[in-house]
Amino acid sequence: MPQFQFLSDIPSGQQVTLSTIEDGQLSRRLLCMGIPPGVQLEILHNRQGSVVVGRNRLRVALGKKVASRIGVTTLNA
Repeated sequence: MPQFQFLSDIPSGQQVTLSTIEDGQLSRRLLCMGIPPGVQLEILHNRQGSVVVGRNRLRVALGKKVASRIGVTTLNA
């Protein structure tokens, strides 16, 4: 089973799969934005923990505190 990392720690350009969210309310917010568990995302920007992720035409900016509660597994090295 792959080990997850926090989204805030992943560099720009990486492809990731959303693994776990450490907050039920955050999980519901992300689901409403079209980001369910298991979805593949691209890290478009990561500037000191604040992250912009993309999926198809969707772009979502997440603050450092939020990104540090989202566990992902990387798809490419």
